[in-house]
Amino acid sequence: MSLAADLLDLIFPPACVSCAELLETRGPYCALCALGLEPVPRPGCPLCAEPDPAGKLCRRCRLRPPPFASARAAFVHEGPLARAIHRFKYEGRSVAVQPLVLIDDVFTTGATARAASAALVEHGAGVVHVLTLARAVGWE
Repeated sequence: MSLAADLLDLIFPPACVSCAELLETRGPYCALCALGLEPVPRPGCPLCAEPDPAGKLCRRCRLRPPPFASARAAFVHEGPLARAIHRFKYEGRSVAVQPLVLIDDVFTTGATARAASAALVEHGAGVVHVLTLARAVGWE
């Protein structure tokens, strides 16, 4: 961590994005709120991911097919996540960028991912995860 980040933590201590409890370590949620995150149940509608135990098209997608090929979400919009989104959108709560995902088409040597991640971290991202459609193998 940089000196600047340490100083910012002294002035603006890290807090849970849902309940605003002060955090002992960096992260978006306190332990209690993290336990309240509910992953979207799988399987689901192959188009919109609406939970369905059989994994069939939901009624909405059958009656009015969407223009997109698929939509996915990690968590259900409720509890701590819903509160965090509400605070960010409607209460003007901005927080330092923490659960950041860098999306690219192909990971070959990693040069693009390294350069982009370094720039994001330099400008305040706490953690960067890289997600690509494809991964070249055998590169050294």
